[in-house]
Amino acid sequence: MLIANQKRKENIAEYLLYMFQIEDLIRAYSFDIDLLEVNIVSKFEQPYHVKRDMREWYVSLITMMKDGKLQTTGHIPIVRSLITELESFHVRLLHNEDESKYHKAYAKVQLSIDSLRAKSNGSNFGEIELCLNGLYGLLMLRLTKKPISPETASAFGLIGEMVALLSAKYLQFEQGAKEF
Repeated sequence: MLIANQKRKENIAEYLLYMFQIEDLIRAYSFDIDLLEVNIVSKFEQPYHVKRDMREWYVSLITMMKDGKLQTTGHIPIVRSLITELESFHVRLLHNEDESKYHKAYAKVQLSIDSLRAKSNGSNFGEIELCLNGLYGLLMLRLTKKPISPETASAFGLIGEMVALLSAKYLQFEQGAKEF
């Protein structure tokens, strides 16, 4: 909750990737709030009321995931909504002639996105969701110390740059600093 709140304020893509990880963590702990409390919440050096709020946050996520039948895959409505919003923002940037820097970043990753789509077994994910899923997969490979080919690392480096640019522009938009 604490980390999620901070990431949400600073970087939408990092927030979404963090929430993917939280959803998987909840699944790994079999939706058991007591296990989450012992293994996650209790490790934070925070006052009781903050830990209580964190526990309630996990309880609400568990409820959303169970209600949405997301025991094995998928994302809670908040995450789905933000992905959809980010997809829409991505399309707006692509249609905005003044966004040449974003256009160039996108052009560098277009083939990699097509490759991700081909590997996603015909799923109907949008381009940004494909990128986020790919970045999350890369994170999981790194965490488990699995080998990553130089080509894959290079492709995801470029994807990461484009997603970071998208996140920065989205933050500007959210804060009202700029219209897109």
